[in-house]
Amino acid sequence: MTELTFCVPPERAGVPVKTLLRERGVSTGLLRRLKVSGGILCEGRPLNVTAPLAAGQRVTLRLTEPPAAVRPVATAPLRVVWEDDHLLAADKPAGMPTHPSAGHPADTLANAVAFYRPGGVHPVTRLDRYTSGLTLFARHAFAAAALSGQCQAGTLQKTYYAVTCGVPDPPQGEVALPIAREQGSVLRRTVSPEGKPALTRYRVLSERQGLALVELHPVTGRTHQLRVHMAALGCPLLDDFLYGAERPGRHFLLHCGGLSFLHPVTGEPISLQIPPPFGDFAGVFD
Repeated sequence: MTELTFCVPPERAGVPVKTLLRERGVSTGLLRRLKVSGGILCEGRPLNVTAPLAAGQRVTLRLTEPPAAVRPVATAPLRVVWEDDHLLAADKPAGMPTHPSAGHPADTLANAVAFYRPGGVHPVTRLDRYTSGLTLFARHAFAAAALSGQCQAGTLQKTYYAVTCGVPDPPQGEVALPIAREQGSVLRRTVSPEGKPALTRYRVLSERQGLALVELHPVTGRTHQLRVHMAALGCPLLDDFLYGAERPGRHFLLHCGGLSFLHPVTGEPISLQIPPPFGDFAGVFD
């Protein structure tokens, strides 16, 4: 069980409990579960979610995690980049799925995290199997709900690095093209006027022999957004088997190297960075 306590600031005196909790990032589903379990307390007593609050009151949430849905398995050495009692960020290697699926029930990053830190495992950011880099997990439902809200609001920001075939022109700019599922395909996405709005900002960092190392900032979070947008510029990711040309035995070079967000409990700005494993295009010409 995890307990979180919040003090009611003077400017929020008189607001109902549920309003304060929603402002702190508690989702509708989590609020419902807390009501049913009696997990909202003030001075040790259960609190009705419609009760008005007084300045200085301390509201406590008792978060009980359901039985683990992710099996703890030591799938591979886990590189933890940063952690505390509420969050954990790991460096996912390329080729490892983020979370279990029918084809990968126990060889994922989530399995490794569950083995390393038994308890709640809530993936906040998810990377494609062949994308490497920073992956954020929440260790309880409140942190997961609050960070999900930041993802939707665009306050959780990500920085990616990619090697592209061709050099984007101009070398810095943005791609604002809507993305939809390609008709007749389960995996492929395509630029389409019927798609959802998508915006990517990019910057060329260096170039070599017709390839470019590009920094990418997805403002929206559509499936395959970076891959589709770079391909739309005529510069698909190197070895992208869906949107470019693949060399046998290779996979595209895409790495999440930066995450910035507000800590869901303390409100502190958190900025995490790890460099891409293909600095100076190491190995791409082998």
